[in-house]
Amino acid sequence: MSTIPPAGQDPLNPEHAALPAQQQSPPSNDPLVPASFGGWLGRVLGVVRRSFAQLAVLQMITAAVSVVFGVVTALMTPDRAALRSQLESGAPLTQHQISGLAASALISTIGILVMVVISAYVGSAAMFVVIRDAAGQPTTAAEGLRLGAGRALPMLGWGLLAGILAGIGFVLFILPGVYLMIVTIALAGVVVVVERAGIRRCFTLVNPRFLPTAGRVLLTALASIVYFVIVFAVTGGFSPSSGVIGVVVRRILFIPGGVVGAAVAVVTYAELRFHERGVNTGTLVAELSR
Repeated sequence: MSTIPPAGQDPLNPEHAALPAQQQSPPSNDPLVPASFGGWLGRVLGVVRRSFAQLAVLQMITAAVSVVFGVVTALMTPDRAALRSQLESGAPLTQHQISGLAASALISTIGILVMVVISAYVGSAAMFVVIRDAAGQPTTAAEGLRLGAGRALPMLGWGLLAGILAGIGFVLFILPGVYLMIVTIALAGVVVVVERAGIRRCFTLVNPRFLPTAGRVLLTALASIVYFVIVFAVTGGFSPSSGVIGVVVRRILFIPGGVVGAAVAVVTYAELRFHERGVNTGTLVAELSR
């Protein structure tokens, strides 16, 4: 089992003495720790370039599961245009139509639950791939799945709690929901995988640098929304008649978004850890081995 080095000391270069974070500047050559917003963007793009192939393989797993449930749901759902016309004319739904709607709703619900579980498993694997690749320890998607298996269940539990808290915040008032989304949803997965900690740790990391972190998270969220809207538009996702082909193409086009999301989470987390205690990529990869 690896020994965790002191904060600020690079286990890949143990002769480098540890210093308090406030006495350091982010190393210019660290692949995950940025010195500025421009450095943050550069590190995110660096992760994408370095780990895209393996992260894309992991995203393909979720895509495949999503496509299966999406296609089955699309095939079982009665024609929506016909249903609308029928309801507008005052004609009652047939037993066959009601059964089709119920079956498609059930399949869709099961699909969502399965996707939540698969996403936690794949997400934990992605954290291993990104950090180990950055530390010069190339990791395949299969190895990432093996390494991340033990942390998938905690990631699932804390991720669900983070989503529930953010949802409650949005219901009560928008600003608390935004705050909880930034603090918990954006970082909970990395915190669980690297430190084996929970949501409280997210608050400890984010609050001292809330505004820079909020800017990065909200920019990512805005870019994701724009990208997803474009994907939906070009694949006919807003049309009831988009069909099976639209479901398949749409899910494939979502894969790069998942890759970028993993990169943003790890780089944002690495930046916060550095400002807290001078932690760098070498420290993070050592912590994964605990």
